[in-house]
Amino acid sequence: MSQSPLRFEAVMEQLSRRRFLKISAATFGAGAVGSQIPVVPSLAMGSAPPAGKVETIATYCEMCFWKCGGIAHVRDGKLWKFEGNPLDPMSRGRLCPRGTAAVGTHYDPDRISKPLIRTGERGKEEFKAVTWDEALNHVADRMKKIAAEHGPESIALWKHGTGARFFEHVMRAYGCINKGAPSFAQCRGPRDIGYLLTYGTGLGSPEPTDIANTKCLVLIGTHLGENMHNTQVQEFAEAIANKATIIVVDPRYSVAASKAKYWLPVKPGTDMALVLAWMNVLVEEGLYDK
Repeated sequence: MSQSPLRFEAVMEQLSRRRFLKISAATFGAGAVGSQIPVVPSLAMGSAPPAGKVETIATYCEMCFWKCGGIAHVRDGKLWKFEGNPLDPMSRGRLCPRGTAAVGTHYDPDRISKPLIRTGERGKEEFKAVTWDEALNHVADRMKKIAAEHGPESIALWKHGTGARFFEHVMRAYGCINKGAPSFAQCRGPRDIGYLLTYGTGLGSPEPTDIANTKCLVLIGTHLGENMHNTQVQEFAEAIANKATIIVVDPRYSVAASKAKYWLPVKPGTDMALVLAWMNVLVEEGLYDK
């Protein structure tokens, strides 16, 4: 029952938001009853490799900002398998479930393989498939028009992923100074600003940690083991094997909490009160490193 990419694009060109919601609801209902329907071809699952010469290509995974080094196995011009690169310090030869799903993602029959341009009114979700030249020229013409009428500073860039770096260069050259990212606003922003104001430099990501060799690990505001930050998950397993003391602050009994010596299920929003209490004990009882 899977659709080809071209079929999916044809549907998208005529799909309204209301229709999409209706189809989604029906799909979830059907999924509960007919879960036996295959979603991706057997090739996408990495089974039964086709005959032919295998070529290995060193590359990296872009499923998250960790960008683990990987090795793509290509047989007869088709991606057959994707695995971690043992020479890469990030993956160390291993990938998380998102990384190992690279082949399935690449051959997903519903993957959009062509740019789409809106043809109807905003909100009707009506599109047509075009070439990349047509899409880029369309965007360039619109950006020139906006710059002439309102100035380049009237545009903001909402970015994420590796491609964001290239867009940043383009937007700076264009004259746009406004940018934002969901990963910064919702995740690492407060931490990085705190480090910048305290130590003069941001922490960055992936963080320069040594989880594997720590004696005591405190996890607060993190879901290590569920967010699949590959290197840290591997080091977390090593820390557990090394009998490190694990302290997890989380209202939920998370994966990390199940491995912890101390699980502190604080009320949501009281994390700072706990941290301030710890600081008070360290100072009042002279437990800090003198």
